[in-house]
Amino acid sequence: MVANEVLIADKNEPAINLENAIQIALLHDILEDTSITKEQLENHFNPQVAHGVDLLTKRKNQPIREYLQRIKEGPKDISLIKMCDRITNLQKPPSLWTSEKIAEYLEESKIILEMLGSSHTYAANRLKSKMESYRQYI
Repeated sequence: MVANEVLIADKNEPAINLENAIQIALLHDILEDTSITKEQLENHFNPQVAHGVDLLTKRKNQPIREYLQRIKEGPKDISLIKMCDRITNLQKPPSLWTSEKIAEYLEESKIILEMLGSSHTYAANRLKSKMESYRQYI
């Protein structure tokens, strides 16, 4: 879903290395969710893809603003992918989430928009729209 969002964003506002961006979008959670290492990614993908996936990997207990600053300092593609990731995640929340957890997720989305939104206008506007719809779940 993230890769599809990247494709749509690029169609509406081209300005990224689409080949790398799609690979990074497809792999964006692999370092967080599997035992795959950055070194293994580097052996199978080009260095920009491995670096992009690494930038998108949130470190344990890392403050959100520090994490997003690292993304913001990377290639603009990475900021776009992070926004697309959040766009796809702003669906109906899991039934076990409390309204407090949902509100926290929305607040974190606001920080993502604030810090990364200037990197891609189309994606920023789409994220803002998804956030407005997501408010119904609080």
